[in-house]
Amino acid sequence: MLLSGVPGSGKTTLAGRLCERLGAVHVESDAIRRQLFPEPSYTPAEHGAVFARAEALAADALGEGKVVVVDATNLARRDRRRFLRLGERAGGVVAVRVTAPEEVVRRRLARAT
Repeated sequence: MLLSGVPGSGKTTLAGRLCERLGAVHVESDAIRRQLFPEPSYTPAEHGAVFARAEALAADALGEGKVVVVDATNLARRDRRRFLRLGERAGGVVAVRVTAPEEVVRRRLARAT
């Protein structure tokens, strides 16, 4: 399952619930970024490293026959495409665009800082 949406839209909350219900592996780009880059700069190179690691983790889990929920903004077509191809090779993929009203997103982001 491929989740996409702006920061604060609720992707991680949805991913957590899906993983609980489905026994799925949660591949979360924010967690990967924190592991790889304790002081993130959000450069293109950093972004590339995060998404490469997310793809590798998802591929490994799919290779073991597990269900995977990829939790990342995935706003760029190239980022979504890599996970869609991976899911298709594994037998199927569901893509979900997570949205929330702008005022809810702003409130969530304000709480996170």
